Amino acid sequence: VTMRTKEQKFDPSDTDALKRRRGQSKGRGHVTRPKQRKKQTDALQLARQQYERQKKAKEETRKEIEAERERKTEVLKASEENRRQRREKLTKRTKKGQPVMANRIDMLLSKIQNA
Repeated sequence: VTMRTKEQKFDPSDTDALKRRRGQSKGRGHVTRPKQRKKQTDALQLARQQYERQKKAKEETRKEIEAERERKTEVLKASEENRRQRREKLTKRTKKGQPVMANRIDMLLSKIQNA
């Protein structure tokens, strides 16, 4: 950059002179640097992050509910199977139409042992 005197005309190629004329220059030797700010997240990014958090929370609760539902159905199937087997044993009959006592005694024994 060349120094000018008052008599010299304005040189459009002199960018510092242009800045001074516009009032953007801070003076001789001063270099303007952009201020370093903390990176701010705009409203869209904040909304997107909040949406992702809510989506993740919903997914976790959905998975928990699904696991609970599967556990309940397994318990129901097991109890239905136990009832079916017990009913088969208790409905068995001898050739003469009498109930099979061995099955009834086994059922009573298992009840006593579990209690």
